[in-house]
Amino acid sequence: MNYFFKNLLLLLSLLTSLSLCHPHRTINVKPGGTIQSAIDLAKPGTTIVVPPGIYTEQLSITTPHITLIGHNSILTPPSTFKNNICTNLAGSGTQAGICISGSKIVLQDLKDFNGEHLKVLSVGKSIKGTTITGFSIKNFGGLGIAIVGGENTVINGNTVTSSSQYGVLTVGSENTRISNNIVSSVPGVFQFYFIGICMDDRSSVTISHNDISSYFIGLCVQTRRANIYENYVHGVCAGAFVDPGVEGARIRRNRFADTLPTCPTDTPVFSSGVSISGGIGTLVEGNRFEKLRNGVVIVDDDGGDNGGVKVVARGNVVLVNWFKGVGVDLVVNSTGRNVDRATTIRLRTTSYMRRHSSYFKLFLSVPPPTRKTRSSSSTTLPNEDTIDRVFQDHIKRMEKPGVYGDNLEIVAFARCYGVDVKIYQREFAYLVSGERDVGEESDDDAGNSMLGKEEPVVGERKVMHIAYHDWEHYSSVRNIDGPHKGLPNVSPKPLTEEGRQKQQKVLEEGVVIMPWMEDVVEKSLPGDCVVTKQKIREALEKSKGDVGLAVSKLLDAAEADAEAEEAEVEPDIDAEGEKVASKEKEENTGLKRPINDDNRQKKKPPPYARQTGNKPKRETARERKERQQKEKIEKKKAKANGGSGSGVISGKDSKGSAATATSANTPMSSNEGIKTLHV
Repeated sequence: MNYFFKNLLLLLSLLTSLSLCHPHRTINVKPGGTIQSAIDLAKPGTTIVVPPGIYTEQLSITTPHITLIGHNSILTPPSTFKNNICTNLAGSGTQAGICISGSKIVLQDLKDFNGEHLKVLSVGKSIKGTTITGFSIKNFGGLGIAIVGGENTVINGNTVTSSSQYGVLTVGSENTRISNNIVSSVPGVFQFYFIGICMDDRSSVTISHNDISSYFIGLCVQTRRANIYENYVHGVCAGAFVDPGVEGARIRRNRFADTLPTCPTDTPVFSSGVSISGGIGTLVEGNRFEKLRNGVVIVDDDGGDNGGVKVVARGNVVLVNWFKGVGVDLVVNSTGRNVDRATTIRLRTTSYMRRHSSYFKLFLSVPPPTRKTRSSSSTTLPNEDTIDRVFQDHIKRMEKPGVYGDNLEIVAFARCYGVDVKIYQREFAYLVSGERDVGEESDDDAGNSMLGKEEPVVGERKVMHIAYHDWEHYSSVRNIDGPHKGLPNVSPKPLTEEGRQKQQKVLEEGVVIMPWMEDVVEKSLPGDCVVTKQKIREALEKSKGDVGLAVSKLLDAAEADAEAEEAEVEPDIDAEGEKVASKEKEENTGLKRPINDDNRQKKKPPPYARQTGNKPKRETARERKERQQKEKIEKKKAKANGGSGSGVISGKDSKGSAATATSANTPMSSNEGIKTLHV
């Protein structure tokens, strides 16, 4: 009996669940028929297929779970309209080509219309699961497609042309997805075209992969946490406009281009790629801005459309965007705190290094390939894949907050932002120039110009002042006389005659060790030779700034340590007369390098063997290393000018060819009136 009732309950449950499902059904619109007739016949779960042709009608969908598929189906305005919830939605007398609406919807009163669209005050029941695809909607004097009180609505793969107020508008809805549509206008059909796509939903809207052009505003953002990505917006006045009080919008990986010549010239928010007017917590990341008057504009809203209540823009972040031919990349006119500048600068600098990777790879320390023989040292240059891997790892590390940069990053920053960087040491200062190589794209192309104009000549570039006084960390500097708070506003004073003589005396008596010298020495050492900055500096001081001599001293020290280790190993003699180390002992000397004892071949003599009679004699590790380093040092001396202070960093590319990068000019006297602050 129990078994019978269990099965009966299971059957009833199954029948109930089936009755709640929407059975699939397809309606094909016949030639001469109307689309609206098919919509009126459709039950939930119906797919309506519309063949090619021109259909002069407006469509109203109020049944849930309807899929409308057009095949080159063109929708144009009828001679007379039937009123529905979308009537007057975008102003008195406006109609929508396709109106998708829920039930018991309460709209703002038309007398309170603010010039955009009527607000949705409440939705009794949402219309769920509507999909529109494959239609061309043309010349409606209001809206192409309107969604009012929808849920999980999909607008995909349509073309909306010359709708005077809105191409596509979604209001009072949830989880709307608008993607892969073309929204544009044709001059002359209407006098003015307002907005391409606008979202004023209750939650969760995604706008992606759309092509929007020839409207005053491309994207109107009025939904919290709107997700807008990979759209192409061009030939508009404002690419994306984030309204006052809208929180957490994400505008990523879009392309904004070509400000219309008729756009206002005195109002940046209406001649820009992205405008944030009183928006909160907007993320603008990874976008491309081309041929615009302004890139990103962040301003407070004056309350003109909000009952006089001012809305402060705050928490908006602009990261790693790309600008080309833009008048001003970033305009901020807000009393709120916006833009994480430290992170922005870090990511823009590393982005610049990625774009110019072939240049910066030349000066990256890349270890040579490892060998199977553990004690051998390879003289083979690293291949392109290894160099690229090390470079990408370096960039990823530099992108992380709290990771310190060095000379390489200072050069990248100076070129990226088009500024000079003046670095102060104990008695001297030197300059990292923001001037770019001949033929290199201007920073308008790179998108990170601090000036936003043409490349300035030397003397006109802005100068950033930092100190490298303790040889370990860069610090900010200020004038001794102030200001002691706020921006540094450093104004170097010329040295007095007494100061100049003192500096000259120091130059004659001592040697100035520049950071670039340390870099050259470090990069001249073999990849398996690890040495601390302090030891490099000591070697340079003992060598009076001679880079080549400092390298020789460090290699001699390394060889001496290696021989000392060999002497402490108890040897055995094998059958071939070879010495086999039975024990290795490693000391913490701060300078580690494996013993060069490779090429132990039984049948043929090793390379570079010395001939003694008819028997080849093995070239010792020390002899081989001395020969190799003499060759390398001579090349380094030629490029580094022997440590003369010319400010040239030398390196080798993957082919072994010499390369140089000017990162710092000769010492300049300008330390008077400067104090250092550790940061």
